[in-house]
Amino acid sequence: MDRRAERGEARVVTDFVYKFNGAGFLPHGSPALVLVDAESGETRVLHRPEPGLTITDFVWKPDGSGLLFSGPVTERARAMWEEELHEVTLSGEVRRLSDWAAPISGLAPHPDGQRVAFAGRPRDKRNTEDTHLFEFDLTSTPVTARRLDERVDVPLGNIVAGDLRVGAFPMRPTWDGEAVLSLYTVGGSAGLFAVEGGAHAPRVHDGERVVTAFTAAGAAHATIEESPTDPPEVFLAGVKVTDTAARLGSFPRRAPTRLVARSEDGTEVEGWVLRPDLEGIPALLNIHGGPHTAYGYGFQHEFQLMADAGYAVCYANPRGSVGYGQAFSEAIKGRWGTVDTQDLLAFFDACLERFPDLDRGRTGVMGGSYGGLMTNWIIGHTDRFTVAVTDRSICNLVSFNGTSDIGARFWHDELGLEFTNPADIDALWDMSPLKYVSNVRTPCLIVHSEEDHRCPVEQAEQWFTALKLLGVETRLVRFPGEDHELSRAGRPDRRVARLHEYLLWLDAHLGVGG
Repeated sequence: MDRRAERGEARVVTDFVYKFNGAGFLPHGSPALVLVDAESGETRVLHRPEPGLTITDFVWKPDGSGLLFSGPVTERARAMWEEELHEVTLSGEVRRLSDWAAPISGLAPHPDGQRVAFAGRPRDKRNTEDTHLFEFDLTSTPVTARRLDERVDVPLGNIVAGDLRVGAFPMRPTWDGEAVLSLYTVGGSAGLFAVEGGAHAPRVHDGERVVTAFTAAGAAHATIEESPTDPPEVFLAGVKVTDTAARLGSFPRRAPTRLVARSEDGTEVEGWVLRPDLEGIPALLNIHGGPHTAYGYGFQHEFQLMADAGYAVCYANPRGSVGYGQAFSEAIKGRWGTVDTQDLLAFFDACLERFPDLDRGRTGVMGGSYGGLMTNWIIGHTDRFTVAVTDRSICNLVSFNGTSDIGARFWHDELGLEFTNPADIDALWDMSPLKYVSNVRTPCLIVHSEEDHRCPVEQAEQWFTALKLLGVETRLVRFPGEDHELSRAGRPDRRVARLHEYLLWLDAHLGVGG
């Protein structure tokens, strides 16, 4: 652990990538691939990249003669998430194999040793492109790549939100003969599929459940699965072998109601309402982060808690969400705050129409990360909501570039804009909620972690200061020792404190609780 701050020492930075969410400030240098003798315990460094570089994934070659690994070849490439495939022999000889210049993860060599499957996207697609399954042909120089799931229009992996997933959740693709097993997100669900012939066939998939992780050996598999009413459980060949639910005791677990709304231009927007069996209760619009993630059939402790406290939680997948096809995923490229806002408000209107007993005069809007940005954006463009909660949010797209751990690449990949290009600054500012903060009248709770390097705390400070200057009721809650993952993987007492702050704020402004 880096103790320089505790000792009062200066931190001198020369590496392009010098911090990362969850890891904090990174030491100068680079990680190494180390070979450990299982019998003697002796270690030997096989490969250490140049300082400022890293290794993003590695896997043994099937014949045991060495390893395949992915990583950038320059500091700039690391900052832009441009990676290449390499091999290293047991004698430490390293050879670059690819000319890919894009993310590589989940390396999965075929048993024949002549090809390796992986998760990625081509260099010309960037952040708005759904991740798919590719294969490197190791017999060519440089290796050539082809997409294995070219007939699949949903993203690889489970990208459906849930907040009870602390620890390792393996999703590495696995070969089963000539098929490749992998998870895919389909609408609000996720399942295990076998990819062959460009298509994917379900092995374990229920449209109202989420497979969050798997491991397999041929056709045999173990999975971790959950649903809105079932916390994560381990299944072995389809048989549940754990009982996490028993540890929840009497904690309420309600089933949501699915609702499909139509946006202004007729686009269908899928979402859900989780509510108690009470009339005249407030309604909350909760917005997911990403933006390229999804709400759906994952277990959400937070939503269940809100419903038990007397709130109807309305949550949806506006355009920009994944699981509905590439066109839906990239529909907000370069235009945040447009059709996504329309989709969210249209869905909330549909919730109020579907459940006329909900109190239209007591409503709230909230979200985290991109969802926090959208919360800030919405209350800067309408005062229809009684109260707001913005969590780990963004309010200034310009300052985000130079302070976020992914800022060097994110707006380039996501919006096609560069903060180093004077011509793009106006466009970034136009999409910044801070530009419209003078319109805000809605009381706003601001929650942020002080070690959040993804959406740095300076974003919360700007939003808080602006609201204070304007006389808008606000409260800033800062959590020390926590990062961007507080709501999902933070220290338990801090997670409890965060939810307590939510309920205090909501109850005070919406007249629920006591």
